[in-house]
Parts: sequence; C-alpha cells; structure tokens
Amino acid sequence: MRSCAAVRINRSFTTYPITEMGFLRVSLSPAFGASFEDAMAAPAAIPGMRAHRFLPDATRAQSLPRVRASKDVTDAHLVHLARRNGLKLATFDAAMCGHPWARGVAEDPTG
Repeated sequence: MRSCAAVRINRSFTTYPITEMGFLRVSLSPAFGASFEDAMAAPAAIPGMRAHRFLPDATRAQSLPRVRASKDVTDAHLVHLARRNGLKLATFDAAMCGHPWARGVAEDPTG
C-alpha cells in the first residue's frame, strides 16, 4: 500500500463546506486536541493553494440516494455532490466504496 505522502499532490482537489467542518471536528476532538486557532489554520490556508477548488453546496435531502443506515447519510451526500459536479471522491473508507450509490465516484487513493 502506498503512503499518503506518495499520492501525487500536483492534482487539483476540491473541498466543500462539510469537508471543512469535518476537518475541524476531527482536529478539535480529544484524539487530536488542537486549539481552535490551530484547527482553523488549515482551512484558512487551503483556499490559497493553486490546486484547490471550493465547491459551494446547496444539496437538498430529497436528492440523496436511498441509504440503509444513518451513518451513510453524510457519505451519500458527499458522493452525490461529487457526482453532480463530475468529480471523484477520495476516501479511505472501503465500505463506502462498496455501496452501489458510490460506485464510479468514491475511490481509495491508495488503491
């Protein structure tokens, strides 16, 4: 398996409001324990990166595919947003990649 550092960084990448909020949530969690100021540093710096694209999100719940579990709602939302904009969704979540509604969009970048 390739390490994250081996993934080509010259490709463009897209963030959405929900991915930024997820980053903050994880950064502020007890497992990482970042201060609010430190956690905000990355989302503040990312828009200045040449390869970055920010995609506003106006997704409505009615547009999501049918999911079987509550834990799949956010994943389905991200897949739908990527698909609607002709993008791929990079994820390390093999279970997400296996859902019928994620095929062709969700991909493991190490794979």
